[in-house]
Amino acid sequence: MSFLALLALMFLSSAIPLALALVLRKRSEAWAKRLFLLAGFIAAGQFILWVYDAGGWQRKKHEAVVHRLVGDPSLKSFSQLGLTKEESLSAMCMLAEGLASQALRDPQDSLAAPLIDRLIHMSYRDYFEPSPRNKRRWPEQWLFMAHLNTLIGCYSRAGGDDRYRTLHDAITNMLAKSIMSSPYKNIYSDNNPLTIHPTPNAVALRSLQIYDRCYGDKLSERPAKEWTDYVLRELTFNYGNMPCAVTTRENRCKELPTSSTLNPLIAALAPVNRSAARDVWREYKHYFKSTWLQLSADFQEYSTSVYKTTSEETIEPTPNENLLATLSAFRSASYVGDRFTYYQLNNKLLWKDYFNPLPTKWNRLRVFEVCLRYSACSHHALL
Repeated sequence: MSFLALLALMFLSSAIPLALALVLRKRSEAWAKRLFLLAGFIAAGQFILWVYDAGGWQRKKHEAVVHRLVGDPSLKSFSQLGLTKEESLSAMCMLAEGLASQALRDPQDSLAAPLIDRLIHMSYRDYFEPSPRNKRRWPEQWLFMAHLNTLIGCYSRAGGDDRYRTLHDAITNMLAKSIMSSPYKNIYSDNNPLTIHPTPNAVALRSLQIYDRCYGDKLSERPAKEWTDYVLRELTFNYGNMPCAVTTRENRCKELPTSSTLNPLIAALAPVNRSAARDVWREYKHYFKSTWLQLSADFQEYSTSVYKTTSEETIEPTPNENLLATLSAFRSASYVGDRFTYYQLNNKLLWKDYFNPLPTKWNRLRVFEVCLRYSACSHHALL
């Protein structure tokens, strides 16, 4: 698939200069030759970038940065780098998935499990360490527990020992029962029992699926089917395939879908239900994606087409929000297996690296870029 995507991208990106060369071949032979050379240069450049990614060099580059970041003893929490506690959880899970994928790719890797173990203890610093004594707090902090369940699952997939097995079993059973017992097949928002956020619930399902991969169980199948059937039938924007950001009993689509809500949902749903994730991804691309000569692409945080169908005013995104949307879509494309869009976005990001690199000092944007790109480049289908 990746090589076919490469061929398609090479052809489409070279089509315009080739067509112009054919038109001008009799009128201006010199210009026709220049255009043929340009088409060949574009195709050759794209092939080199494909080898850079497919050969693992891009993944190893990001992996070295991740090892330095997570292995830094002065780092106690990502919140000290400008992330909120919730953003820190998301970043840690992306890093854990990348590290676990690397361990699955290379079973001799002895660094992945200890680094994920460090991430688990960093999450305790921002929240709390679960134990039988504070078990009554677990349902109230289900979003933290879902991310922690992902971290523990990645630790096990990376070859870690059984020190977290009892905790893993308990959290997984709590999340599965909470989803299935809800009449809306979603765990309610912490601050409002009548509000549903589909994206965090997709993260919870993903943690159940990783648990099944760890122990050969099928505990995630029923919650995943019930959640997917309900969300894609009842909680989507304009009766399409994009789940709304927030829904309530009174307002089916209280907050419209955005890149920051759809991309985490797509990446979490893809390993659980590939077909459903691709349906959401296709709809998302239709509304949020823009391309430049088919050679590169980017995604917007807000879609003007989505907002035109409602009475809400379009919010103007910042450049950083659009950059994060593109980075998140890069990860989603990797998880759903859309290699064509993946290479388009990779071209955009490599171009940005060359002409507008991020500052070397760690900040919120740089942390998310490293996490998202490493997760995308390292993703293993068996995670």
